[in-house]
Amino acid sequence: MTVKKIEKTNIVFLILNVFILCHPLLDILTSFATRLGFPITPGVVIRTIFMAACFIYVLFFSHFKHKKICVIYLVAVTLYCFFYLINLWNSGGLAFAFVNCRELIKTFYFPYVAVGLYAAYRHLGYRVSDKILTIVVFQYLFVILIGFITGTGFSAYSNGKGAIGWFYAGNEVSGIISILMPVALVFSYRVLTDEEKRNSLVLKIFSIAVLCLCCFGTCFVSTKVTFLAVTIFVVFCIGWGLISFLFKKTKETKMVTAISGFMCIIIIGGYFVSPLKTNIDTIMKPGLEQIQQSEEEELTKEEIESVEDYNSIVDSSIYRVANWLLSNRLYFMLPTNDAYMKSDMVTKMFGIGYKNWPNTNMNIEKAVEIDILAVFYRHGIIGFLLFYGPIIGAGVYILFRFFRRFKKNIADLSYCGWLYALGIGIGISTLTGHTLVAPAVSIYLAILMVNLLCESKSKETIKCCQVV
Repeated sequence: MTVKKIEKTNIVFLILNVFILCHPLLDILTSFATRLGFPITPGVVIRTIFMAACFIYVLFFSHFKHKKICVIYLVAVTLYCFFYLINLWNSGGLAFAFVNCRELIKTFYFPYVAVGLYAAYRHLGYRVSDKILTIVVFQYLFVILIGFITGTGFSAYSNGKGAIGWFYAGNEVSGIISILMPVALVFSYRVLTDEEKRNSLVLKIFSIAVLCLCCFGTCFVSTKVTFLAVTIFVVFCIGWGLISFLFKKTKETKMVTAISGFMCIIIIGGYFVSPLKTNIDTIMKPGLEQIQQSEEEELTKEEIESVEDYNSIVDSSIYRVANWLLSNRLYFMLPTNDAYMKSDMVTKMFGIGYKNWPNTNMNIEKAVEIDILAVFYRHGIIGFLLFYGPIIGAGVYILFRFFRRFKKNIADLSYCGWLYALGIGIGISTLTGHTLVAPAVSIYLAILMVNLLCESKSKETIKCCQVV
């Protein structure tokens, strides 16, 4: 590689790293723009440009083995988006198609970025390091802490509970920190257990700050997802350290176990004074006792009057419990499900979109907060296959390689952390939504997936933390 090419590559790396590091700032600007009622936010504009740049880069500038497969996939997705809008135009006019564009871009941001990052790795060797992701989650948590301390932050819930700093959507913030915290924890462990003393004092102080912020965010963001995701991983780290200590008694295994144990005590203790406990006591417990007596009134009679066999659905005990666990998501999904089932075959193939159809009384604009169902209803059978096909394929491949080298991989805490983070991201997407279809969150899932896919090509992709 020539000096000139190396310089160009370094510039590309710098631009991509800065872009990722600026995401918290971008989300703050987007939050204020949304709250002020701007129809187009900085997040939509900048992420659309980045999405287009990924497409152009893969098609015209990247060079790597099996590039044709990536090009064919992106072209297929682009053609689908084109015909999706054509179908909406044909059904409701140009304005109707146009108002669906924003959500279309937000949903399919993930595949374009994932393929773009994969191409950047295969062509240039670019990968997002765990240090970059740790700095990102530090920014999110620090902003949330400042907003909480000063009282200037927004709330995650309408009852005023839950701290999300100056960000807009509690679900998205919760998803981001739930996905990135395991990566940040493992990075901090590695820095603090450095036996060769290669890490500076500043980096060690930063790592301690990250651990403290993780404890705060776990309890005070006030979502069950964040609390469970981080607590389970911390408990896993305790078990990993104890088992590893049996094979190799090192400073690293002792420190990982001790730090994780201390964090677990703080998190459990923090729960009893957290807004999460308040929400569970004042909202979830009464909801369990009076399932669908008060919450379901939020959906108007007009919105569900066309739902066939509505009473038989909501009277099911299994449905009631599942709906309670999912915070009424199944109930609010009923009008969208009904609209999809009553649509013609073309619409079933391409999806019903996001906005109410002209000349109908069906209200489908309520968010379907389960990503896998949202993609199916909004983008039909073709869109669903294009979106989830590669995700399922990548997931199977990653799991196959994990179990194929199980002993080696389970001994690598960093690898386990990345794999856990990806699994949590997919789980959040499936149960609570606002993940794969939310660009602010989906980019991190794309990074995790690409790094795990490319891990076999270069062990530098994921910093190792091995003990056996």
